Amino acid sequence: MTARWLRTERDRLLDFGTGLAHPRGGAAWLAADGRPDPDRPLATWITARMTHVYAVGAALGRPGDAAVAAAALAPDGTPSPGRSAYAHAFVLLGACSAAAVGLPGGDGLLAAAVPAFRRFRDDAGLLADELDTRWRAAPYRGLNALMHGVEAMLAAWDHTGDAAWRDWAHHAARFTADLVTAHGHRLPNTSTPRGRRSRSTTRTVRTPRSSRTAPPSATRWKTHRRRPLRRRPAPLVDDRAPPRRRPDGSWHHQLAPDLTPADSVWPGSPDLYHALTALLMPSLPLGVGTTAAVRSAARRRLR
Repeated sequence: MTARWLRTERDRLLDFGTGLAHPRGGAAWLAADGRPDPDRPLATWITARMTHVYAVGAALGRPGDAAVAAAALAPDGTPSPGRSAYAHAFVLLGACSAAAVGLPGGDGLLAAAVPAFRRFRDDAGLLADELDTRWRAAPYRGLNALMHGVEAMLAAWDHTGDAAWRDWAHHAARFTADLVTAHGHRLPNTSTPRGRRSRSTTRTVRTPRSSRTAPPSATRWKTHRRRPLRRRPAPLVDDRAPPRRRPDGSWHHQLAPDLTPADSVWPGSPDLYHALTALLMPSLPLGVGTTAAVRSAARRRLR
């Protein structure tokens, strides 16, 4: 893996998704050929991710990517029946990146995204996964939304300089690390309120405190049923495997157990966020979040 290879793959990937604009505004779910999939509804998390992706492209100096990001940023005006911490984490991330590169509407989106995201903070200083239209939290808690929430918190810290975002992210990361220790180096993903059980779990532990300032949580975190390990674990890299990338520039989002392309979970190429992040990370300096790197891409010579 070389800097030249990373740069080439970034450009191939970003070239692939430039036709993302949905007729109603926002970013469409992309089919395997890079065109909007008309059978898929608009999704906030895809629109926000693609705003972030092409704001990164604009900061890297790619001609036309600012216009693509602006197209993703254009709202369709349809209200959502509920509020998801997962989706709002990407809204905050996309807003930070849009504001960082000066996209029209970026500052306004960030001003709206910050108080909205903060409403997901629960009594343990983590994130409630879902809120209804009256901002009441559902009982479920999961680490996937928290993981992306930490990325958004660090982006907000990078962009605003407000150390409260850094502290929130540190608290969430410390909490997760404590879960690993408490569960014998296994990481539970879901929780329910105290006293309730999940069918997919076999044992329950009380949530540990992860900082002196965090109140005790009434949440119990669950580990999923143990599965026997394969006698010989599959190698992380298999030289016989087909390439993960498509000839047209995108990447296969899913591979089957035999390492052939599959689409049971992610049909098409819905967005470019994960692949672009993977291609960016080797070029970023330690201790700097993606948004900070976007804001200073030219100075840090990411291209």
